[in-house]
Amino acid sequence: MPEADAKAEPTGAASETETNNSAGTEGSAGKKGARFWTALFLLLALACCFYYLYASEQLYIPERINWGYFTLGVFIAVIGHCADGASWRATLRGIGEEIPLQRCVSATAFAVLGKYIPGKIWMLAGRVLYLRRYSDI
Repeated sequence: MPEADAKAEPTGAASETETNNSAGTEGSAGKKGARFWTALFLLLALACCFYYLYASEQLYIPERINWGYFTLGVFIAVIGHCADGASWRATLRGIGEEIPLQRCVSATAFAVLGKYIPGKIWMLAGRVLYLRRYSDI
């Protein structure tokens, strides 16, 4: 019995597992909050850009929109974007990296946003840096 008493934790002390779990929960909550504010900021910035372009008459929005063609265009754009992500995944598989398709599509979206930074190297570097969090690339 004395051995069991020696191994018991003092009253009120959290085990290492409990401490790690609570720290992980707080960390993920912080990341979710940061993601929310980042997404909100990006949407606000895009709204301001569109408003500026519309107010300065540089953005033309037709009065009549053929919603069938619009929907078809958006659908084809999404399919093309997913195909781009799938080709990136196949390329990574070719060098021995196994990355989920969702991550590859996200990396492609991230890279497309970075495409507007001068030079195509930033687009490719962005993909690699984004996926570096999930693999040993």
